[in-house]
Amino acid sequence: MLGVLCGIHREGRIIEAAAAAAGAPAMVRCSGARAANAARGARELVEAGATRLLSFGVAGGLADDARPGDLLTPERVLDLRDGDWAADAEWLAAVRAAWPEGRRDAVLGIDMAATTVGQKAFLGAAFPAAVAVDMESHHLARAAAEAGLPFLCVRAVADDRRSPLPRAAMAGVGPAGDERPHRVLLSLLYRPHEVRALIRLARASGRAFSTLGRVGRAGPCLGVGGA
Repeated sequence: MLGVLCGIHREGRIIEAAAAAAGAPAMVRCSGARAANAARGARELVEAGATRLLSFGVAGGLADDARPGDLLTPERVLDLRDGDWAADAEWLAAVRAAWPEGRRDAVLGIDMAATTVGQKAFLGAAFPAAVAVDMESHHLARAAAEAGLPFLCVRAVADDRRSPLPRAAMAGVGPAGDERPHRVLLSLLYRPHEVRALIRLARASGRAFSTLGRVGRAGPCLGVGGA
C-alpha cells in the first residue's frame, strides 16, 4: 500500500489518477502547507497500513540553478534540526532509471513557507546541499524512519530562489489542501501590487505540474501498482 503526503489537492490528484489507472490502492494526505497537518498526515499514513511512503508535489528552489519544472529525486531529505534521512535506495534507483534527469541534491524540509527572496537566500546559504525546500518531506521521512518503512521524495521546482511567493498565493490554500481561488482574489484587492508576481508564479508552477503529471503517468515507478 502506497502512502503519499502532498501539500495541496492538485498534487494528490496526480497520484490518485495514477492509482486509478493501475487499479491499485494509494492513500493520499494533504497538509495544506501547515506543519501540524503534515506531521499528522504522516502518522495517519503509517497507522492506516502504508507499506511505503512517498512525498510528492512542488518545491521552492534554493540553488542558483534550480529552475521551474526541474524534477527532483533527492537522495536525502534534511530539516532545520539536523535531521537527515536517506531515500530508499532500491526505490530511488527505479525512479532514476525512468527519469535520469531527476536532480540528486537534497531537499530541505521546513515548517513555515519561505516566501521572500531573503528567506530563500538564507536557507540556501545555510544548507548548500539542498536544491529546494518544501513543507512535507521531512515529516514523512521522519515517520518512515520511525516505522522502518521505505521512503521516497519526488518533487518539481515551482519557483526559483529569486522569486518571492506572493501572499495571495498562500491565501489560496485551505487547511486541508483545498484550493480557494476566491481567497486569492480577495487578497489581491488589498495587495494589487502582487498581480505580476502571481502571474509569474502561475506560469512557473505550471511547468512544475507538467513535470509532475508526466511522472505520475508512469505510476508503477512511483510505487503505484506494486512496483
